[in-house]
Amino acid sequence: MIELRHLHYVIATAELGSFNRAAASFNIKQSTLSERVRDLEIRLGISLFERSSRGVSLTRAGRTFLSGARRVVAEVEAMRRHAAAFRAGKLGLLMIGMAGAVSRPEVDELLVAFTRAHKDVSLETCRGSHAGLSDGLGSGKLDALITTHDVVGRNLESTLLASGRLLAVVDANGPFGMREHLSWSDLLDSDILLPAGARGEDLKNKALRSLPRSGASSTRIMEQGLSPTAVIRLIEGDAATLITEADLPLITPPRRALPIYEQTGLARLPSILSWSRANRNPALAALTSMVTARQIR
Repeated sequence: MIELRHLHYVIATAELGSFNRAAASFNIKQSTLSERVRDLEIRLGISLFERSSRGVSLTRAGRTFLSGARRVVAEVEAMRRHAAAFRAGKLGLLMIGMAGAVSRPEVDELLVAFTRAHKDVSLETCRGSHAGLSDGLGSGKLDALITTHDVVGRNLESTLLASGRLLAVVDANGPFGMREHLSWSDLLDSDILLPAGARGEDLKNKALRSLPRSGASSTRIMEQGLSPTAVIRLIEGDAATLITEADLPLITPPRRALPIYEQTGLARLPSILSWSRANRNPALAALTSMVTARQIR
C-alpha cells in the first residue's frame, strides 16, 4: 500500500534534490527516508530517482509519478480542509422548519447573519403544520424548528429568538376606529377573523388563552380559507383580525392596526428555536452558538 507520507517524501526529495535535506525537513533520519523511497520504488517496480554523489534527480518515470503524487496530495489536503470546515460548521447542510406566526423580521435577520458567516453551508427552510414539522424534527429530517411555542419531545432543547408585537386590525369607521389601543376584553362580543393553517392556529390559540374567561363564549373566532391580506380586507364594523407587526405594511384604509395590551404589557408572540440535543450536525451547533452570542450581547 502506498502511504500518503511516502508521497510527501518523494515530493520533498524531488524539490530539495537530496535525501538528506528532505529528511531534515521532516525531522527524521536520512536513512529512514531513503529506505521508504526505495521500498516504494520496489513496490512500483520502477526507479523514481537517479542517485549520485551530487544528490538525486528524477528519472523520466519519476517525473510522471511526481505529477500524480502532487495531484493526490493536493486532493487529500482539500478533503482535509473540507472536513475541518464541516467540523467547524462552515460547510454542510442545515434544514430548518418554520410554522405559524413566527416573527419574520427577527428570524430573517438571524438567518441572513448566519448565511453571511457560513457561506458554504446550504441553508434550507420549509413551512408546514406544527405537527408535521415536529415529526420532522423528531425523525431527524429537520435540524431545527422555529415556532411560537416550545416543541414537546424527548431530548429537545429550545431558546427564545424574538418576541414580536401582536396587533388587532379594526375598521377605522367602526366602534374601535377612534381608539389608540385595545385590551383583550375590548374584543369580547366581536367576530375575530383569522387565516387558516398554522398561522391562524397560532393566533387563535393566543386569543383563546388571552380573552377573559367570563364572556369569552360570546366572541366568535372564525378561520377563513384566505390569505392574511384577504382576511384584512374582510374587516368591517366590529369585526377584527390579529396580525404581527411584520404585517403592518398590509394595512390600508379604512383599516387600522391597534396594539393590544394585557396584564404584562403589550401582547406578543414569541419565536422559539427548538432542536434535538442528539443532533450532531456541526452547522446546527454553529447556529445555536450564534443565537447564544446574540442573546448575550
